[in-house]
Amino acid sequence: MNSVPKPPTSRDKVRAHRERLRAQGLKPLQLWVPDVNAAGFASAARRQSRAVATSADESDEQAFVDAISMGALWDEPEALTLPAATNAKQTKRKARK
Repeated sequence: MNSVPKPPTSRDKVRAHRERLRAQGLKPLQLWVPDVNAAGFASAARRQSRAVATSADESDEQAFVDAISMGALWDEPEALTLPAATNAKQTKRKARK
């Protein structure tokens, strides 16, 4: 009697796929992002947008956002300049405001 081999399970297919990716030098990454439908998301986004818009560094911050939005980081990473904070103490102070 000739038995028919069982087709691979979904688990087997996923395992094989991940092994192929790892063989290419890749690794899995889990990424958590804000839930735009969560209570309070819209008000927090508005508050943060207002804080950036009224910041003394608004033009530097907007230039950074524009640069990463247009792919400058990938095309010309040396063209990207970060906001003016020069040390961790200044950066922390700005974050608390």
